[in-house]
Amino acid sequence: MRLKELKNFFNEIFKDYIIDDYLKNGLEIEGKDNIKKILFGVSFNKKIAEFAIKNNFDAIITHHGLFGKSFFEITGIQSQKIKDIITKNISLFSFHLPLDKHREIGNNITIAKILDLENIDELNIGYCGINVKNYSIKTICDLIYEKIASLIDLKLIEKKDQQINKNLNHFKISGFNVLLNNEKIPEKIGIISGGSAEYAKEAYEKGCDLYICGELKLHVSDFCYETGLNLISLGHYYSEIFGIINLKEITQNNFEVETYFYNDENIL
Repeated sequence: MRLKELKNFFNEIFKDYIIDDYLKNGLEIEGKDNIKKILFGVSFNKKIAEFAIKNNFDAIITHHGLFGKSFFEITGIQSQKIKDIITKNISLFSFHLPLDKHREIGNNITIAKILDLENIDELNIGYCGINVKNYSIKTICDLIYEKIASLIDLKLIEKKDQQINKNLNHFKISGFNVLLNNEKIPEKIGIISGGSAEYAKEAYEKGCDLYICGELKLHVSDFCYETGLNLISLGHYYSEIFGIINLKEITQNNFEVETYFYNDENIL
């Protein structure tokens, strides 16, 4: 396939999801015209660049890319990893918030589908919905863990439960950080992937009694304790593998190219 075909394909997929974003979306580095092997990953970094070069990939597609609307820097370590892929004529695409928000293949809608949520409504760049299956928080954690384990060789977290800090109602459930302020079956669940803990207030104001985010931030634990909101923190990486893997699959299904997902697992 040609690079222009791939670019047009992605432009069509994300045409309805062009939103204000601090990271650049789309083609960041233009490489060779003929694309036979494409590497997908959550973040562009030195490790994925070296893997792409070593294994002769023609393009890299990530969720977290290099540049943003307010920064453009090719110095230091940034300079070296860019030089490496430019030297090998490798293209780089990235899709940040559009891949979080996408209604069919995005990170947040995929989690909503795992949990069989209904009456889906927007919540910032994520979604919220009704827990029609009456899944408990334990079951919700199990379902998400099992889905992640089916997608990657999951090594850094174990599917076990333990109390971490009784003063904050902080638990580990199926390996995920959970602020468990009551044991009620959640009725309405909000989901925003990535560095999204601060949107717990927005989820609470929208009527959610469970909020699922990526990273957990210190001050949010106080808010959840004070309001009784339950929260599951999947970790930034685990909450954002879904969209890029979905994008890999539909790319593979539409073009005669070899695709591979680079698992740079990170518990943070």
